[in-house]
Amino acid sequence: MSTPFTVEPGLLHQGARQLDQAAATAEQASRKAREALGPSEAFGPSGEARSVADAWRRLVEARALEMGELSEESAVLASKVREAADSYQGSDEEADGAIGELGKDMDGRLSQDD
Repeated sequence: MSTPFTVEPGLLHQGARQLDQAAATAEQASRKAREALGPSEAFGPSGEARSVADAWRRLVEARALEMGELSEESAVLASKVREAADSYQGSDEEADGAIGELGKDMDGRLSQDD
């Protein structure tokens, strides 16, 4: 016998909130990375220093882009998880309402039989 499939909308909502927090943290990391660029002159005037500054700029820009993409993808996933939670919750509420109406109908029929 298989275990029944159950969904707890509250846990899905909690997961969505955590994904929202991850998205915000990744966006903050992206902004901080961009702040780390600084002026290329800080590496010195030599050709080697300019090469290091250029490599540093490419590295920081790549990490900032990755963090920005992670933020966006986390926000999209949070939205999808939230939508799923709302859908499950709505289905549960509809089922509860239908069962309640069925119970009222049955009570009415039983009362008529008395």
